[in-house]
Amino acid sequence: NTNNQVTQKMPPQPPQPPTTTSKQEVAISSSSSSPNLKPKQHTKPIIDIVLFTTTYFDSPTDLRCRIAQSTLRNLNKFNIPTIVVDASPPSSGVYEALQATDDGKGMIQVHKQVKNGGGKGVALREAMTHALQLPGVTQNTWLCFQEPEKTHMAYHWNQIFRNLPIDLKNSGIVIPKRTEKLFQETYPIEQFHEEMFGNMYLDTVAQAALSSSSSSSINLPPIDWLFGPFALRAKHAPLWLSYAGTSYDAQIIPCVQGIRHGIVTTSLNIDFKANA
Repeated sequence: NTNNQVTQKMPPQPPQPPTTTSKQEVAISSSSSSPNLKPKQHTKPIIDIVLFTTTYFDSPTDLRCRIAQSTLRNLNKFNIPTIVVDASPPSSGVYEALQATDDGKGMIQVHKQVKNGGGKGVALREAMTHALQLPGVTQNTWLCFQEPEKTHMAYHWNQIFRNLPIDLKNSGIVIPKRTEKLFQETYPIEQFHEEMFGNMYLDTVAQAALSSSSSSSINLPPIDWLFGPFALRAKHAPLWLSYAGTSYDAQIIPCVQGIRHGIVTTSLNIDFKANA
């Protein structure tokens, strides 16, 4: 499903172990890093990836809720441990409908949102905290975020971290990027053009900001800022948990901070299909 990875060149660094990368791979790297989480002692097998997401629906019969249930069933099918923080009305039946997608496997955990207010950002940080507490999560576990309506992402997370012949061992952040053909074919044409333009604009703004705040030469790869899904190693979670954003910024701003910290960041093309 593609191997479009990009690396940015930094000033000379201490020698690193050789890596095998695709032709277009590059990495943002430096000697600095975000605060690390201390490894835990686990009695259960190490978990390679955990998906975390947030939900709010008025009813289990809402179209978006039905799509979210389909997404959770897909994640369950691929044996991807999944954390959901739900803020739906307590009497709506949404919590129960989402939890029922687990089918007794123990892969899907739905938690009622504890902290009110603060928008999507608060729920995202709660979900990430629950993900970090799963037995078997280590510093190198991939924590993957997506909106619950992106059903096709379950397949791609499984491919990216379990099946693709791509060396991500030195990567700390992965940002999937929609390939243009399926992006244009499966999204409303207005949204396609709007988000293509928006991504180019944000690439330009981010590059300018990085260049003005750093003495090093950072060449930012094209990033699908407006797509939504991203993944990080658990050890970099403090970047997200310490950022008090309330909306979409809670997803993307810590990614930029990670780049500034020198975390190896990979922009990876995927053939994503929007729900019909």
